Amino acid sequence: RRVLTCVTVYAPWWPEPEAVNFIRANDLTGNMVTFFRWGEYGIWHMPRSIKVSMDGRRETVYSERTVSGHIQLYRGSPEGLEYLNQLNADYVWLPVRFDGEMAYLDWHDEWRIEDYK
Repeated sequence: RRVLTCVTVYAPWWPEPEAVNFIRANDLTGNMVTFFRWGEYGIWHMPRSIKVSMDGRRETVYSERTVSGHIQLYRGSPEGLEYLNQLNADYVWLPVRFDGEMAYLDWHDEWRIEDYK
């Protein structure tokens, strides 16, 4: 008889499931700026009351201005920060630091609503 085991697949630039748990636990609603790779995860796992700004479909459904604005935002350029202001986002869910084009997360042991008010 064979015993099957679960293989964990993980990469350090993947979205934080703890963030989704935090959003659900606190019934958050509104617009959220997201990283390209994280938007799809957010669409599938967050309540419909959260609207993500970008997902992996990038060029297929978003305008050149939207894609360019997000890239500038990820780079931390003045144009990107101005774009962030124009989005009127309620929340921002982005990797803490970047190394070139690669996104890296710094994990948080706990999420508290007081940290985000």
